[in-house]
Amino acid sequence: MASTGKWETVGAKKSKKSTSKSNGKKPGGTGTVERNPVIEHAKPIETAQTIWSSVAELEVDDEHKENKQIQANKDQAKSSNASPKSPKKTGADKKKQQGKDKKAGKREFKTVEDAMKKLDANVLKTVVQDTKLKFPDNPQFWLNDLASMLNLKLDAPDLDPTFYQQPAEYPLSILPKPVYSVLSSTVTSCPLQVQNIFFEHCLYMMVKEMTNGTPTYGYRICIQYLAQSRPEVTTANLPKFADLLKTTVNRPNVCLSIIWGLSQSGSKDLATGLTVWLQLLLPHLGTKSLSSYIIGILENLFKSHKKTKASHNSIGPHEFFPVLDFVFTPNTALAQSLQQRLQAVYPKIKDLALGPSASKTPCQYFPSLLARATPNCPSALKTEIMELLVHCLISDPQSFSNWRQMYTKQLLQSGVLMRYMLDNWDKVSRVLPEKFVQETVLAFSITNEEMAAHTPGREECRSACKELLLKMKKPKFPWGRLIFTILLLVVAILGLDIYTHGSFQASTSHRVLKDSGLLAVSQQAWVKISFYSRKGTDWAREWVPYYYSMVAEVLDPYIKLLWQNLYDLGVWIAEVSAPLRAWLDRKIPLVLEWIDAKVPVVVASVTQVTSKVTMAAQEYWAVLKPHVMVVWTAVGDNIQAVGSWLEKNVFTGKLSPEALQASMVMVWEYVWTSSTAAKQWIVDKFSA
Repeated sequence: MASTGKWETVGAKKSKKSTSKSNGKKPGGTGTVERNPVIEHAKPIETAQTIWSSVAELEVDDEHKENKQIQANKDQAKSSNASPKSPKKTGADKKKQQGKDKKAGKREFKTVEDAMKKLDANVLKTVVQDTKLKFPDNPQFWLNDLASMLNLKLDAPDLDPTFYQQPAEYPLSILPKPVYSVLSSTVTSCPLQVQNIFFEHCLYMMVKEMTNGTPTYGYRICIQYLAQSRPEVTTANLPKFADLLKTTVNRPNVCLSIIWGLSQSGSKDLATGLTVWLQLLLPHLGTKSLSSYIIGILENLFKSHKKTKASHNSIGPHEFFPVLDFVFTPNTALAQSLQQRLQAVYPKIKDLALGPSASKTPCQYFPSLLARATPNCPSALKTEIMELLVHCLISDPQSFSNWRQMYTKQLLQSGVLMRYMLDNWDKVSRVLPEKFVQETVLAFSITNEEMAAHTPGREECRSACKELLLKMKKPKFPWGRLIFTILLLVVAILGLDIYTHGSFQASTSHRVLKDSGLLAVSQQAWVKISFYSRKGTDWAREWVPYYYSMVAEVLDPYIKLLWQNLYDLGVWIAEVSAPLRAWLDRKIPLVLEWIDAKVPVVVASVTQVTSKVTMAAQEYWAVLKPHVMVVWTAVGDNIQAVGSWLEKNVFTGKLSPEALQASMVMVWEYVWTSSTAAKQWIVDKFSA
């Protein structure tokens, strides 16, 4: 270290230069150093020349050579500028000019269909093979080069970012088959992780090319192929795709293109398509420039997939409630026409979320639904939430337990639900489990008494609980039991009457039916039925063989073919069910052994119960028999007197048996005349 406090380069010749440099004043930094006290150090010990000195000398020589080369290049440039000829454009200048032409909108082809016709599969195959030779261990390069070459060859203007007026498979559907096979073989030869990365690469390159104003058909075809052949590629990195949509939401064409690419998975797999729609597209449903296309994607999903059983795992509470709000909340960011379109699709979404095959149990939806059922909730949304809450209570009894736990925290909402149940009690009481409802309302009543009087919603819940308990305690009229009792009584009286008189002809019932004319009418009806059935049998005996021969002649080949197909089906079922039949052969003996062991026990139990019931019936009959005989004797003595009184005082005039019989005969003659005339008219029409 020198006396100035600075480091010096070791060496005798350079020490002076470095010292002078270190002592030079620098702006903004030397003033403070000069004002500080300087400590004088002893002069360093001079060292001998080492290898580092030789290196320093070599560096000086290299710098000298470089300076000479730079000066020679400058002289050459001056001499070339002095020549009168104009300089030629280099390859870089030509590429720049081509880029300017592309940005200016100049395209090699007017439509992508024309560009597809010029595609050469051999050129693409050569590009892929060359890349594989250069980078045998990097399949990502193979796919990137193929996509870049496709995009370069398909130099046509991008007219519509979503191909709205084209078929669902467009533009992949118009790709030549040889080119498609090259793309398919190259993609399938790469690992799945590489395919996921390639999908992301194509999305980002599509965004970049659209930003630069250049065509994107090549990347779109790769995106469409990957999304349709491997739908799960669109859900491999959902957070990254969500960020990409957020960053491009202010550029509608770019954002619509990304949505188009991500939604292509739904054409082959409904579950993946719903996952993409619910987790990536639903957050942007309120954006005016995107909402119509996003709803159209959902409509096409359900149109193209009629069977939705395998997609019940796609919708959970987190995805269902935003859709519910968009559908039933008024004055949202959606236009009324778009909201109506979403309402048309909503029942299918609800079925996937809360249907019988849903993966999530209804009790998982109940807490969030109850929290939303506020008194100030919009009427349409409130009605839908009430129906969903009742559905949860019907489908899953665990929802009653959730309701009891949430009651004190959601008091106002519970009051709204109970008021809805009261207003619709006739409909709700038939489907709700009465036992669980009664237990829950009783628990609420106890909680209401323990609650402070000034608690908001307490009085409403208290009155609703009282009304519900009253409705549940009110007995229902047993119509079913009444009808069954009346029928049983009629059958018993008829049987006892026939048993007492020895036959039906001698019974009172026969006499009453005969006097009222019902017996004659029924006998006449039986005669007519017998006549026409006999006539129909005769016609069938005459004409059925003839028509059978005609039908057999026409349908015999088809019947044989059907029989052969059924035989083949039976053989196929026998082959397919062979493992099941083998399993049954092993299990059925075990089941039969179990039945043999259990049947004697069951039979003994049934016999014991039957004997007890028989003994009890005999004991009760011994007690009731004297009273029944007294009642029967009284009825038998007075029934004739009652009949005579009714005949003299009630069944007189128009209600007399003769008048009723005459009326029945007149009605029957009118019906018979009308039917005969109608039959004759039909016969005349057909014969004409």
